[in-house]
Amino acid sequence: MRRRAAGFTLVEVAIAAALFSLIMLGLLAALRGMGQASVRATEHIQRIDDMRLISDALRNLLGQAQLLSATEEGGSPLPPLSGAAQEIIWIAPMPAYHGTGGLHLFRLAQTQADGATPLILQYVPYTQPLTLPDWSAAESYRLLETTQSVAFAYQGAEGEEWLTEWVDPQLPARVRLRIAERERHWPELIAPIHGYAP
Repeated sequence: MRRRAAGFTLVEVAIAAALFSLIMLGLLAALRGMGQASVRATEHIQRIDDMRLISDALRNLLGQAQLLSATEEGGSPLPPLSGAAQEIIWIAPMPAYHGTGGLHLFRLAQTQADGATPLILQYVPYTQPLTLPDWSAAESYRLLETTQSVAFAYQGAEGEEWLTEWVDPQLPARVRLRIAERERHWPELIAPIHGYAP
């Protein structure tokens, strides 16, 4: 009997090529998925780091609020910390790593800009008599590009109720900040005021 010629038929080659293509497609899809998961994980870690840095910076700045007898340019007394539900203005030392140093007047507020609602920290050097600045021209830093809501509250002493406004001539014991964003959940930030004296 004649021996059959060694080799593959055209059908066998086509089946092998199809199987190889399917395996390669599966591998490419898996690699793409791994790459996207890695990007998402990196973005998530970056968001958590940003959240921690912003929270620590705000807790430090608010905690350093100074009890100074500020007077406006007409002689009207100003509270050392003026607080509303969406805005807070206070006097505190500028952190040394910014290079400027000294006391500054700070404002933290949710604002409207270009269709977004960023959380902005603004500041001007503190002088006496104090002239309340035009905040639109003050130095500013966007802490968050867009926020759904920002809510401040103020507590006079341990156990007292939280107030949505602070106009007392004394400093509050604590400031609470709640931030809501679409893509992440912010933990409640409570900053004890170190200069508070009961």
